[in-house]
Amino acid sequence: MYGSNSISHKAILKFIAQRPWVDQKLKELNVKPVGARAPLDDDQLFHINRLIDDEAVVLGIATWELILILESDSPGELQASRIRAHQELAEMVDVEWSAYCQLNGLEF
Repeated sequence: MYGSNSISHKAILKFIAQRPWVDQKLKELNVKPVGARAPLDDDQLFHINRLIDDEAVVLGIATWELILILESDSPGELQASRIRAHQELAEMVDVEWSAYCQLNGLEF
C-alpha cells in the first residue's frame, strides 16, 4: 500500500491519470505538481488522499469504494473486490453474511 490511508500506488496513479485537474488543484494548494516519473512526496500524498476523499463524497460513495474502483481493472474484478470487502465488514461487525446483505440492501 502507498500513503497514509493505505491507498495503493496503482489507485493513486489511476486517480491522477483520470483527473487532469489534480495537478491544478495541487498548484492551488501550493503543492508541487505530480511529475511523470518522480516519486510522490508526503505533502503530495496527503493532498491527493484528501482529493480522493472529496471525490468519494461527491460521488456519494465511501472512500474505500472509490479505491476499489480505482484498483480494479474490470467490472468482474471490481465485483469480486466489493464482495470481499463486504464479507470482511460482516465479519468485523459479527453479522451473518445473509443478514448483512439484507441489512445493507446487497445482492451478490
